[in-house]
Amino acid sequence: MYKMYEYEGVDLESKFGTIEVSVSGTWNEVSKEPEITELTSPYRIRIGFITPDKADQEIMIKVISVETSSAPVSYYKANELGKTKKSFAYEEESKTSWYAAVVSNIESDYKPITVSFELHYNGAIEFYTVVLKPKYREEHRNNFYDGIMSV
Repeated sequence: MYKMYEYEGVDLESKFGTIEVSVSGTWNEVSKEPEITELTSPYRIRIGFITPDKADQEIMIKVISVETSSAPVSYYKANELGKTKKSFAYEEESKTSWYAAVVSNIESDYKPITVSFELHYNGAIEFYTVVLKPKYREEHRNNFYDGIMSV
């Protein structure tokens, strides 16, 4: 059985492109008999920005705060300073550029997480605050049969 303590993602529209905020958890084996695996803390938040502009623009995502109900969050791991690092250069095929900031090691007692950040774009600054809501689900799998079916 897989217990997934996930969070809903959020899509935002900026004047300059699209912002996607998503959360990913950590897989933890709870027990072998019965077989239970959980997707839970610590979490990682990714704030991605997609723009049709070329990658030579002055773009930065600056994380201001991450608030959970269980523990203070240190976001020094958000690309070293809580700021954007270019993940990919301009893609000729899709005609977009991609930027992202990542916040790691978020401990949560599975309550909503509030994230505040700024998008800096060629001197303009847009401020955002989003609430990421919990989304629980379970999956029952038979690893033996799943292994056979994937062959």
